[in-house]
Amino acid sequence: PLSRLSVRLRASRIGSQTVLTERFSGQRVEVDGYTLLDLYGSYRVREGVSLYGRIENLLDAEYLTGFDRPGIPLMGAVGFRVGG
Repeated sequence: PLSRLSVRLRASRIGSQTVLTERFSGQRVEVDGYTLLDLYGSYRVREGVSLYGRIENLLDAEYLTGFDRPGIPLMGAVGFRVGG
């Protein structure tokens, strides 16, 4: 039944920002803003047993997080949980 299903969608909007390039160089660069969508879900199979999954960066957005480090690519995970 659907009452055992839980789904969440999280949207995050990060505006454009000024970041430093190459650690301690002092050079500042303007980087574009970006939007991230993450999807989470779980299904309670029975009392104390759940299946769950997530997909982060659903749109596979490319972005920098500072110090010229790229953000995470599209990523997913699945699993199960036994117990309270």
